Amino acid sequence: MNLIMYGKNIQLTEAIKTYIEDKIGIIEHFFEEPLNTNIHVNATVFKGKHCIEITLPLSNHIIRAEAQSDDLYKSVDIAEEKMKRQIRKYKTKVNRKQRKHYSEHTLTKKETETNARKINRVEPQRFAKPMNIEEAILQMKVFKLDHLFFIDDHTNELRAVYSLDHDHFGLITPNYTDVVNLQVG
Repeated sequence: MNLIMYGKNIQLTEAIKTYIEDKIGIIEHFFEEPLNTNIHVNATVFKGKHCIEITLPLSNHIIRAEAQSDDLYKSVDIAEEKMKRQIRKYKTKVNRKQRKHYSEHTLTKKETETNARKINRVEPQRFAKPMNIEEAILQMKVFKLDHLFFIDDHTNELRAVYSLDHDHFGLITPNYTDVVNLQVG
């Protein structure tokens, strides 16, 4: 951080320069990395008022604070407080943008994962005749299906059979769900 001080209608003594350096040097503590920029401090006296202008150019933003009072030191203190407030506001804004970008990136990542895990829809197979559970399982194996809907020949109810693994199957009926362990050859 380079501090560049100008004085208009005022002589900047070593005491004033040291005071300004101490006050403005605190600004650097608000940033994680050292500032590689020039901070401009303009001190002017106009009609008995001491005015301090502090300008901090950042990569995509300029932070500026101005203060006037009857005392130069008081003006420096007021300008420093304004600068701190603006830096906090700027950092909050940047952090919100980063969080928003992160959440959008996370959302995009989740959408990608969801698309990768999409369920492939299989056209429904229609069988004209009602069948029992064993026939439905045989049909599933023949057509290499993960599930099959069928009409039970005993109850005339719609049922679904689904594969749990090679020898285990699940059965869904309107009244209950059960796992059927059948050895179908």
